[in-house]
Amino acid sequence: MVCIHRYLGSSTAARGLGPSAVDDLAQEAVLRTWANRARYDGSARLETWMIGITRNVLLEALRRRANDRQRRTELTDGDGPVDPGAPNPLAAVGLQLELDRVRNAMDDLSEEDRALLTEKLLRGMSFRELSLQFGRPANTLKARYYRLIRSLRRRCGADDTSPERARQT
Repeated sequence: MVCIHRYLGSSTAARGLGPSAVDDLAQEAVLRTWANRARYDGSARLETWMIGITRNVLLEALRRRANDRQRRTELTDGDGPVDPGAPNPLAAVGLQLELDRVRNAMDDLSEEDRALLTEKLLRGMSFRELSLQFGRPANTLKARYYRLIRSLRRRCGADDTSPERARQT
C-alpha cells in the first residue's frame, strides 16, 4: 500500500489536486486493488500492478476535473465564463439588509451592552476576561450576553427554532 501513496505523492498531476483529494484517490486505489485482487495473475510484481490501478484512478480524477472545468466555462452569460466563486449580487444585497437590521438593533442597546457584545463576538474575549474588564462577575456577564443575543435575534427576525439556539434559551 505504501507504493500507492508514494506514486501519488511523486506524481506532478496529483500535486495539483490538493492533499485531501490525493488522500481520496489513494483510498479509491486501495479499494479498487482489493476489489480486483482476483485478477492479479502474478505475471508482474504486485507493486507494479497496484501502481497501474493507482495511475488509472488518477487519470479518471483528472479527466473528471477537466470536464467540470469545461462545463463551467461553457456556462456563459455573454461576458465570459461564470465563476462559481464570484459574489452573488442578490446575496450581497440580502447580506447588506441583514447587516442593517443588526446595526439598527445594536443602536437600541446601551453603550455597555454594545461593548460587551463587541468584546465577546469580535475580539473573542472569555467571560473571565470580560469580568476583569467590566468589573462584574463572569456568570452575570454570561447571562447578560445570552439575553442580549436572544434579544438581537428577536429584533432581527432570526429563526430561534434551531437546536443550537434552543440550547442557549
